[in-house]
Amino acid sequence: IVRSDGYILTRGDGVPKQPTCQLPSGRQLAAARIEEIAADGLVLLRVQARGLPVVQWRQGPAPPLGSLLATPGRGPDSVAVGIVSSRSTPASGAADDRRLNHDSILRPVDCGGPVVDLSGLAVGLNLARTDRVTTIALSANAVRDVLDDLNKHLPVQVEGAGPRPSASQAPPVGLIELQAKIRTAAAKAVACTVAVQIGAARGSGVIASPEGYVLTAAHVIPAADQKATIRLASGKTTAGTCRGSN
Repeated sequence: IVRSDGYILTRGDGVPKQPTCQLPSGRQLAAARIEEIAADGLVLLRVQARGLPVVQWRQGPAPPLGSLLATPGRGPDSVAVGIVSSRSTPASGAADDRRLNHDSILRPVDCGGPVVDLSGLAVGLNLARTDRVTTIALSANAVRDVLDDLNKHLPVQVEGAGPRPSASQAPPVGLIELQAKIRTAAAKAVACTVAVQIGAARGSGVIASPEGYVLTAAHVIPAADQKATIRLASGKTTAGTCRGSN
């Protein structure tokens, strides 16, 4: 819910022509498709309701690598938890401030809603699970840009902003300490982690020696002497050859 007067933002894929939205209270309302944002794969819906609670987006930079995230469900429990894994485009590896990748395991039905940090602030909107280790989200800053553009031609909101979700309690100290340890480990690991690409297939690996040997799962590059493209953490790419498997 992005406006208290009934506007809802979600991913466009799979949304029917005449959707129904279930509010947190359990109430179900027919929704109208207001606008498609094709560039980001989103659709704006509207239900006839007012005074709805509105999501609160994280301000400032995206959370760093290793930050703990949760994807809320329609009940009291999260449907998935994970950590920030990268902010790059999977196909090219180029940095992309509009994207936030995390390793939460989501089903298609779980995508389209927010992913939040330990403070309960939305850091992005889940778009899709791109492979077995990556879920891609549109970053909070990118979502705000989309909303700013939409609000330029939407009807003026004549009521107040609606109730904010209840302020969450401070995260337990143990979680904060765990997040700090994960962030430190992630920063060290990312320098020696590489992407391995063979045609359209992709995987990851780790630099195992200063001489340039990379260790990866056998299913990523199964045949001896098979050629692959190796992308380093710096973004530089180089050619690689499988020297054997076990």
